[in-house]
Amino acid sequence: MTFSRSLALRRTLLATAILAGPLLLAAPAPARAQLMIGISITIAPPMLPVYVQPPLPEEGYIWIPGYWAYGPVGYYWVPGTWVLPPEIGLLWTPPYWAWENGYYIFHSGYWARHVGYYGGINYGYGYGGEGYDGGRWHDDHFDYNRAANNFGQMRVRNAYEQHLRNINDTRVSYNGGNGGLRIPPSPQDLQAAHENHMRPTAEQERHITAAEADPALAWRHNDGRPPIAATSRPGDFRGTGWQNPAQPMLNQPASPMQPRPLNQPAPPAYQQQQQQQQMNRPAPPAYQQQHMNQPAPPMQPRPLNQPAPPAYQQQHMNQPAPPAYQQQQMNRPAPPAYQQQQMNRPAPPAYQQQQMNRPAPPAYQQQQMNRPAPPAYQQQQMNRPAPPAYQQQHMNQPAPPAYQQQQMNRPAPPAYQQQQMNRPAPPPPEPQKNNGGGAPSQHWNDQKKD
Repeated sequence: MTFSRSLALRRTLLATAILAGPLLLAAPAPARAQLMIGISITIAPPMLPVYVQPPLPEEGYIWIPGYWAYGPVGYYWVPGTWVLPPEIGLLWTPPYWAWENGYYIFHSGYWARHVGYYGGINYGYGYGGEGYDGGRWHDDHFDYNRAANNFGQMRVRNAYEQHLRNINDTRVSYNGGNGGLRIPPSPQDLQAAHENHMRPTAEQERHITAAEADPALAWRHNDGRPPIAATSRPGDFRGTGWQNPAQPMLNQPASPMQPRPLNQPAPPAYQQQQQQQQMNRPAPPAYQQQHMNQPAPPMQPRPLNQPAPPAYQQQHMNQPAPPAYQQQQMNRPAPPAYQQQQMNRPAPPAYQQQQMNRPAPPAYQQQQMNRPAPPAYQQQQMNRPAPPAYQQQHMNQPAPPAYQQQQMNRPAPPAYQQQQMNRPAPPPPEPQKNNGGGAPSQHWNDQKKD
């Protein structure tokens, strides 16, 4: 930019600020946040670079796409980043450049209940030129579209899958003018323009200021290829969460000094992106009518034993089952063969040892003590001889006095009495002889007296 153009730009900005100053002071507080001073220049903004979105740092953050801003250093790149919204239920409308009255006017971004008009520019990752397909608010939490966001290694609880809309397939960063987009605002965009708007948060303001102060992000230093295209958090330009552009810019005219070869193949990432856009783009009406009247080819049944692709398996392994399906599986009885297998399967040794060492509940112990033993068990215990040690211990132990008295007073059984009556009396003892001349024994004298 020449010195005269730079001087004219400064005069224009100064005059705009002087004219808008009384309006800002006279406006009420809510309207003051919506009134923003635009920048007008005569040089078209560069093309948007292609980059990879950093992973989501935490749930609750919303993706803010990168864009080209303008300052004393000329055009500079403001990296895309993840930002916490100022309030629950607010969405971000990105800024954009538009050709108006012979100048490129910068329209600032804002927060509102609905996404407004941003020039039809395809910023990517849900911002396809109209509205926002990257997520939606559900009560007090934000649901993320898997097709538009990079989750990294995080397991996001509130997620869904939805097709992304792209109303243009270019990387043009401005609307109108020479080579710009020709996409007017939709009725929804016009309605969102009348909502209450909130300016960028303090984190976003610091992010923009840090980008302007970084010389590497200026267009005149990076030739439209910023070394830091996106960050995981606002202002984190030197941490581990920033991303380089994935490839050179698309749809950018070649420099006069270095013409781009016509036969040069497109980068692989660009080819893959174009294939995906072709799959998601609706067919022309004539093509649809032609194929509607054409019979479909015979269906080829898919082999039952063919495994699913690894990417499909990984995606469904990390995807939680719906709550209704989980409840259905919990209430479904197991197959009879599985039940029989589980009944016949021995318990693990550690579980058996744990059950043996676990005391029974008090109620169960009391129940077992009061339950009579089975008759077969009683008969078995009566016929079982006592251990030798037990017998020896009780043979040498005198019976209790009460037991002895009871046994003395108990009549003998009739069979025992009959046996004693029929038993002959023992013969009388023979008299003892006195061989030594001494006195005879007392027993012999008693017999002689008789």
